[in-house]
Amino acid sequence: MPLLLGLIIGLFVVYLFPPEHEPVVRYPTPASHDIYRDKNGMCYSFQSEEVSCDKFEDKLRDFPLQ
Repeated sequence: MPLLLGLIIGLFVVYLFPPEHEPVVRYPTPASHDIYRDKNGMCYSFQSEEVSCDKFEDKLRDFPLQ
């Protein structure tokens, strides 16, 4: 009887105070073929291509984080 009563009380407490849901953030990787959406609603995907940074040094620029 005490086991059943404890189980019922435990389930009732879990029902009253459910855990907060935490979103899972998936970061893009070059190997994945997923399509992502940023905070502005723009969709994008990644394609990896190995290049020499010295060859394109004048085209490199910093992108601000969103």
